[in-house]
Amino acid sequence: MHFTRLVINGELLQSRVQTITQDSYGFIWLGSEATGLYRYDGYVLKPYRHDPNDSNSLSDDRIRAVIRDRDGILWMGGGNRAGLDLLDPSTDTFKHYRHDPANERSLSDNGVAFVYQDRQGALWVGTRNGLNRVDPVSGAFVRYYPAGRDAGYTSSNYITSILEDRPGNLWLATRLGLVKLDRATGQFSHFWQDPANPQGLGSDYVSSIWEDQSGFLWVGAVLESGLSVLKVKTGKISRYRLGLEQLDGATITAVNHLYEDREGMIWVGTRSEAHWRRGE
Repeated sequence: MHFTRLVINGELLQSRVQTITQDSYGFIWLGSEATGLYRYDGYVLKPYRHDPNDSNSLSDDRIRAVIRDRDGILWMGGGNRAGLDLLDPSTDTFKHYRHDPANERSLSDNGVAFVYQDRQGALWVGTRNGLNRVDPVSGAFVRYYPAGRDAGYTSSNYITSILEDRPGNLWLATRLGLVKLDRATGQFSHFWQDPANPQGLGSDYVSSIWEDQSGFLWVGAVLESGLSVLKVKTGKISRYRLGLEQLDGATITAVNHLYEDREGMIWVGTRSEAHWRRGE
């Protein structure tokens, strides 16, 4: 297997890549930790960076999330002051959506951590302070706060990942547990770590969520016992570690990403290595 390192202006791309997506033209888009957004056409990297003298440039050079929606529009966010950016590939310019304390229909916070489009085409934005649903026509936002509107900058309102399950529920990974949003009622259900209960989450700092072919939710966390599985129908939670079935104290820690391949294998990316586990 051969790997090729990407080069920009004759120099290797040095910045840590946080997120990757592909658009309808086949271009690969890379969001970096500190040097902005890049478009790769298979030959050349084109950089997009913040320019304080250009209001149509990227809002911030720190990019945590990039997705392409059904209409081919790119949405991205990252730095604490950046808010949400829209890039129309046909004009190659950015439109900005930011938090406005005087406007309840603006983005709830400028620190965007995750962007997600559900099966109905609705766009959801997870921030440091709440979840947002975007109206693409008006540009207005509907805000949701798992810990309550008045809780402010609390870990339960910090959304790190978003997933829609098969029945249509929206699941939120937060820095204080796993949260389910019933969109019909707007009500939240919370799943937390409980040291006295082995059936609770392995850790509250949830980083990733994946629904497998059986409808189970795999929950990755950054701290302590980093991998749990929720059987949604029963509410039962199991914890796992490499090589063992079920246990009281897991050893897989610092889970960054989860993925299920076509054979039903669950892949677990951690800070130090990768693990796999055959599906149930």
